[in-house]
Amino acid sequence: SLHRHQRQVMFTSLGHWVVRRRKVIITLYVALVVGAFAGSIGLFGSLKSQGYDDPASVSAHVDALLTSEFRTLSPSVVLIIDSQNGVDDVLVATQAADVQALIAAEDGVDRVTSYWDSGQPPALRSTDGKAALMSVYFDAALTPEQASDAAGRLQEIYDGQRGALTVHVGGLQTIMKQSIVESKVT
Repeated sequence: SLHRHQRQVMFTSLGHWVVRRRKVIITLYVALVVGAFAGSIGLFGSLKSQGYDDPASVSAHVDALLTSEFRTLSPSVVLIIDSQNGVDDVLVATQAADVQALIAAEDGVDRVTSYWDSGQPPALRSTDGKAALMSVYFDAALTPEQASDAAGRLQEIYDGQRGALTVHVGGLQTIMKQSIVESKVT
């Protein structure tokens, strides 16, 4: 009970001290908030779209090894080409090839592979046969910001209905682009 009484006296004394100096404390608090706000004004503009991976991690070393030894790459952008006619329909295959050629001609695109130009492997087609994948690989010389911008451009141009096709644009770079856009909005 003595310990409880000492604590009660301590907090009562602290309360009286704060009340006696309330103007100074409120002024310091407001100055601290204003200073924190002023110091953070340019913060979001200086953030970069990188830093999600630890270059010293085991997974980063394995990824570097796979890339250098086996030339494996992850696509920058992935498109799902969907059609009610089925992906093996001649019209769908022709329109998909047209989309692939247009994307391959875009700035920053190194190459494009798809279900249709890879021998139509079942792994790149949905089980119902109405959707297939197309992978876009960007030029390795692009900076993260340039890759993000290129992905945003592809999404703006190609996402949606195109003849008998419904094109869904996604992948890591489109997510990066969207996160950059969202961070600038908020």
